[in-house]
Amino acid sequence: METTTKYPLMHLTAREVLQLRQFTNLCKANKNEHQITDRKYTTGATEKGIIMLGKAGEVIVSRYYNTEIDWEIYIGADHGFDTTINGKTTEIKTSSQKDLIINDPQHCKYGLWKPETEQCLVVWCNQPKNQWENIGTNTQFQIIGGTTRENFFANAQKTDYGYGPRLTLKENQLTHL
Repeated sequence: METTTKYPLMHLTAREVLQLRQFTNLCKANKNEHQITDRKYTTGATEKGIIMLGKAGEVIVSRYYNTEIDWEIYIGADHGFDTTINGKTTEIKTSSQKDLIINDPQHCKYGLWKPETEQCLVVWCNQPKNQWENIGTNTQFQIIGGTTRENFFANAQKTDYGYGPRLTLKENQLTHL
């Protein structure tokens, strides 16, 4: 597969997969206990699959950048970013797409670029959406690139994927952080 990024393809270890499954089950149980429902923007993916995919991307990034993983299970949203890279608060977006896609704040108040986040990083996963819950050691991940808040809002294009306007930066507009 051709790519324009300098980041390598990566895989999770068996230990990481087990830890992710345990974390996902605990998150789902916590959401059920507190009657928290997420707004679903990813057609074809289960709630557990979305949790697993997102945390898997954080594990990949933490290994590449040698940062700590936040394994805290929150009631509601986290503290506004996933990790710190090069001294900047960083949100990690993991997807089967290679573009950075964030909800347009003019049309939606959920899934936005959080105020505490200085930069955002995209992690691609080769697993189909309906299989995110089954991520394993054979699943491929690749950090695609990232951008700062300023660059994102200066250059993002409005795109509608069938469920409202989103702001998008294409893969070739992302850089190595």
